[in-house]
Amino acid sequence: MRVLLVRLTLAFGLMLGCSVGAARAQKIAYIDSKQILDGLEETTNAKQRLETQQRAWLDEYRQKKDAYDKAVADFDQRRLLLPEEDRKKRQTALETQQKELEAFSTQKFGPNGEYFKLQADLMKPIQARIFSATQIVAEREKYDLVLDRSSDVFLIYSKPSLNATEAVLEEVNRTVRTGGAPAAASPTPGRP
Repeated sequence: MRVLLVRLTLAFGLMLGCSVGAARAQKIAYIDSKQILDGLEETTNAKQRLETQQRAWLDEYRQKKDAYDKAVADFDQRRLLLPEEDRKKRQTALETQQKELEAFSTQKFGPNGEYFKLQADLMKPIQARIFSATQIVAEREKYDLVLDRSSDVFLIYSKPSLNATEAVLEEVNRTVRTGGAPAAASPTPGRP
């Protein structure tokens, strides 16, 4: 068992050593896409549009909820005075109203709701421009790899000189001033 552990450790160390050697031959940069997004007026406009729509949906939800709460309170006050048949009808109507309220909430704010779809629709063109600008900067600066610091990639150390965030932000803003989207970078021959 101990011999197996030593062999695995040596094999892992050898693989790590080889991969570290290979990584040194690459030119790597990183960006902070959150910083880039925060630096774009389009992002601010998209957030404002999303917040405006969210407020409208929340207002509509509150109106429906208030009407439901009022109907429940009214029913609770009159429950004992209502004939059995009327009581059942009102209970059924309240249950339907509650289901409609829950359906509205799910339709607007659920995991596949309109809020998240609108958010994706608003952010998709912005993210595409950032990706295109990153590709342009990476090819111009001859980076082999560009990591996103604000994503799930965990950077333990990075040289500040490898930070390409400002270059990507400038490229995105340059295309805004010229009125077009970043030109798609042409693939480098011999690279996938």
